[in-house]
Amino acid sequence: MERCSDRRLLLLATLCHVARAPCGPTCTGAALRRYATYRGGSFTCGARIEWLRANRGMGEAEACQRIAGTEFPVECGACAPAGAAAAAKLVPSFVWAGPGGGKSS
Repeated sequence: MERCSDRRLLLLATLCHVARAPCGPTCTGAALRRYATYRGGSFTCGARIEWLRANRGMGEAEACQRIAGTEFPVECGACAPAGAAAAAKLVPSFVWAGPGGGKSS
């Protein structure tokens, strides 16, 4: 299987996620298309979730919780498996460490 570039993979992942609601009923296509920006770049919530699944071997619920519940609760909170209200109450313990790097807090 040919490996896609990160950008192509992220675009494909976003399109696939928009086709179905992965992280629960509040995780709509609009929620997955919201952009979350950090030093590593600006990517959609859906692309960030899919990147963790493809590159870190996380399951769907784990990736959704990490992006929507921990790293980007404001931008992506609707995709937290426990829902946006629960995500907003969480205190981030780490941040996105995607292709551009990241930092631990």
